[in-house]
Amino acid sequence: MVELVWLAMITGARRGELCGIRWSDVDLDNGQIKIARSIADTPEEIIVKATKTGKVRRLAVDATTVAMLTARRAAQEGKAAACKVELDPAGYVFAEMPGGRHPLRPALVSKRWANAARAAKVQCRFHDLRHLAITELLDAGFEIGSVSGRVGHASKVMTMDRYGHSRRARDLDASEFLAALLAPKPAAEITPV
Repeated sequence: MVELVWLAMITGARRGELCGIRWSDVDLDNGQIKIARSIADTPEEIIVKATKTGKVRRLAVDATTVAMLTARRAAQEGKAAACKVELDPAGYVFAEMPGGRHPLRPALVSKRWANAARAAKVQCRFHDLRHLAITELLDAGFEIGSVSGRVGHASKVMTMDRYGHSRRARDLDASEFLAALLAPKPAAEITPV
């Protein structure tokens, strides 16, 4: 679950999109993950479908994430070998069974997260990790189009509509910064030319 939570924060991807990542979508050599599908589940079946916007996106990931995914891959290979099954080269990164042929159910992710949050005595849904990632990127000053593309919003307008409160807070910071630059300086701080 740790790797899933980490990827939720690093990518800002939706729960079903994270469950839908296959090893064939992960390029460890170039530090990229492709978000190409989403998993939905019903009591009867697991459904593989397109992402919410229907678009595939490629996301850069940092060296720490690459190392984490490399270790996960090795652990999955070891578990598959111990169970005398072969790890599917296109298997799911987050799988329910050794071999990676069946994705982790999104409902199970939510249940495990809820149990962990309850044990930690915090109120936080798994989806809140996505909101936190988006808000942190915007608060850090990342360009809205870049954030929108990374998290798979249909448009920059949608990102701004949902997370504009974060941008407005940064707007106040910008005003205060500029006011400090323009404020008259005391005579002792002025260097003669």
